[in-house]
Parts: sequence; structure tokens; C-alpha cells
Amino acid sequence: MKRIFTAFLPVLVFALLASCDADGAGGTVSLPDELIAEYFSDFDLRSGSDISGAVTVTLADGASAASGEGVDINGDVITVTAAGTYVFSGTLTDGQIAVRTDETGKVVIVLNGVSVSNSTTSPFYLVSADKALIYLAEGSENVFTDSDSYVFPEGRDKPNACIYGADDLTISGSGLLSVTGNYNNGIGCANDLRIVSGTIAVTAVNNALKGNDSVAVAGGAISLTASGDGIKSDEEIDTSKGYVAVVGGSITINAVDDGIQAVKSITVAAGSVKITAGDKAVNCDGSVSIADGCLK
Repeated sequence: MKRIFTAFLPVLVFALLASCDADGAGGTVSLPDELIAEYFSDFDLRSGSDISGAVTVTLADGASAASGEGVDINGDVITVTAAGTYVFSGTLTDGQIAVRTDETGKVVIVLNGVSVSNSTTSPFYLVSADKALIYLAEGSENVFTDSDSYVFPEGRDKPNACIYGADDLTISGSGLLSVTGNYNNGIGCANDLRIVSGTIAVTAVNNALKGNDSVAVAGGAISLTASGDGIKSDEEIDTSKGYVAVVGGSITINAVDDGIQAVKSITVAAGSVKITAGDKAVNCDGSVSIADGCLK
């Protein structure tokens, strides 16, 4: 059974069927096809483990190098400029991995032991693409950290997260990702943010996970610590957006404000979500649908 709560607006609640033990933590996601298709594209679910023909990028302060084309190296700003698969490893103490392709470009960024910090902006910035997938290589540990102040070009206020996507951003794989957002959000996206799998720890001075259009989680072991909201989506104009959907995974949220906040709907159809919040565990002006046993 499900517990269904409707606050303020009589909005239709999604009728999703799944069991709460289908977590897909850190690896293969096994959920009903209709549940996955509701929120995740084939690109979201593709594996980044096949890196044959990929361009390898080795990060090093003042000495980063790439094995092929599609990568622009400007000091310690490393920019992927073409669709394809790129495997990153190494360290930048004050640098950035960026993605800037045309609107049809699909990019897979495989993180295979990466540590990137930045003192003035996001250490990972998806500037433009159709979609980008961050794939956490098996056995890898990947760390991103920003500072408590950013420097913006005149008239701009983005990026505003340690890992930031101006277009659709997906995270998957079986490795570890640690994100510390000292300026604002931990992982932020102007469009749709998707998490398929991986071991992910996010600490942020504002929201831990923020997808302006939506946030959907299919699996993974996710730990979120936020001085704002744990997971948030706040799109109000597009009536098909502004939702948070959890259809798998194991999520632990410690938030000063709300655990999960969304404008249109919050759906927890499978997995496990444990919330400690200073305000509301779930906060939505639309509909909230939670399968029994998923929210603790």
C-alpha cells in the first residue's frame, strides 16, 4: 500500500508500483520497466564501463594531458568540447573539469580517481550539451570541493553548485563520489538531475541535491548533509516539472530545513529514505505519494 498526502493543491498522484527493497545501491538497477521509463532515458541507464576508444585525460597542476581530440586544456581548466567518452584521473588543486559541446552532444565523463578543488567557481561545470553522464569507475574514489565564495563574470550568477549542470546531468557507476559545496549547493542542475547508482556523499551549505526541473533517483547509496534542503526541485512554470522521484536506492538525509522539497510532486515508490530534518521531512504544494516502508 501507499500513503498518499495531498497538500494545498488537488494534483493527480502518480500510480507507481514497486517494492521498497529494490534499492539498486551502487550497482545494477532492477526495477519494473514502466517505473524506470517514467523518469530515466536509455542514455541515463547506459554503462560507462566500456571505455574502448575513449579519450583519457590525466589531471595534474599545470601539466594536464589528453590522449586524443575533443579536449581543450587551458591552464588548469580542462574542457570537453565534443561528444564522446572521456576517462579522467588525477588531481587539480585549483582547477575545473568543464563540458561545452553543441546542443546535440552527449558526453560520458568517467571518473577514475579524481580530486578537483576550485577557489573561485565550480570544480565541475556542465556548460552546454544535450546530456552529460558522470560515470564512477569501479573501485574509484572521486572528490570535488569548492570554496565559500565564487567570482562571476558581470551579469551572471551561475554556476552555483560544486558540481553544476546547465543541462541534463546523470550520475551512475559503482565508485565513490564525495562532494563538498561550501558556496551554495552540492550537486545542482538547471534541468533534470538523475542518479542511477554509485556511492555518493554530499555536504552543502545550502541544498545537497538541487534539480531545478526535477530530481530522480533509481539507485545508489546516497548520504546528504545540508544546511538547506536535502533534495529540492522548484520549477513552477512548466507543469510537467518541479518533482522529486525516488524509485530505488538507499538515501540518508540530514537537513537543517526540509528533507525533500518539490513544487509539483514527491514520489517515493521504492528504496529506503531516512530523513532527519529541522523543518519538514517532505514539503510539497502538490502531491506526495510514499510507498509503505520506504520513508523512515
